[in-house]
Amino acid sequence: MNENFKFYAKLSAVSALKWVLIFIPGFLITLIFALITGFQSTDLVSPAGGHAGIAVVYVYLVALAMSNPCAFAILIGAPVFLTLYFLIANKVAIQTIIFGIWKNKGAHHVEPLVKNVVDRYAAKRDWTTKTMSQAKLRAGLLDANRKDPNTSGLTKRAINYAFKKIRLDETELNNESLTMGDVISVRVTHYISESTQPGFTAFWIVFVLQVVLFICSQVFFNR
Repeated sequence: MNENFKFYAKLSAVSALKWVLIFIPGFLITLIFALITGFQSTDLVSPAGGHAGIAVVYVYLVALAMSNPCAFAILIGAPVFLTLYFLIANKVAIQTIIFGIWKNKGAHHVEPLVKNVVDRYAAKRDWTTKTMSQAKLRAGLLDANRKDPNTSGLTKRAINYAFKKIRLDETELNNESLTMGDVISVRVTHYISESTQPGFTAFWIVFVLQVVLFICSQVFFNR
């Protein structure tokens, strides 16, 4: 029990650290670039020129878009960049948890849990995949997993993530020689093994895009 606690505590800490290492640099670079761009472009419009309130902002943005489209993209795109960093950080954090569970516990731990959840859910219903809604099946499996008293919270998150991603509309689910639990548990473990290795590619794409926009904006400012 103590070993399990240490394992999940360490995994949670690593996941949280990766979240911080993605979102905080993304937040800072977005804020810094937006502030620099804002200060460099304050002379594009003057409030004394007969404009007031929202009109000043509108005139300023139009003037910025016409004179320096890259700077305009940095300012207007700041909320979008922050959202992307937030989503990427969440994805990497979740993938870190899933991959950590998979790497250290393995299919021998996850697959039986999935099979039990699916078989218990399927046993309470009299239908086949030909007559049921796939969305309803997915929602039912997610709910059954959340209510499973035999699975830890982090493992539930990993299984739920896989339930949301795997396909549930193929003919093997109606194979009479296999239970639905057999089929879905194999799909879950296969999906986890192929797709849960966390990566920073998306972060670097967004980061480099911002840097390129900033460099181009400086070229426009210094023309």
